[in-house]
Amino acid sequence: MDLARFFFGLHAGTHAGEVYEGRMSGSDRVFGGLSEAQMRVRPGPGLNSLVWLLWHMARTEDVAVNLVVAARPQVFDEAWRGA
Repeated sequence: MDLARFFFGLHAGTHAGEVYEGRMSGSDRVFGGLSEAQMRVRPGPGLNSLVWLLWHMARTEDVAVNLVVAARPQVFDEAWRGA
């Protein structure tokens, strides 16, 4: 197995199954049965919800992969921001 296939296999496990041909991912197993309200609850003072954490992980990936690694614009651009 080459390095790219290994990386993409790990990457697929962190994203929803819709991204990778319907395969169940780790995030599907962990978050799949939760309601929107459960995803948005803040478990305590000063703690963030699961949705907040997932959003920031996605933004970090967007910046790191697109701007730093691929030298291309972020996916979350002005068009997305205005939608």
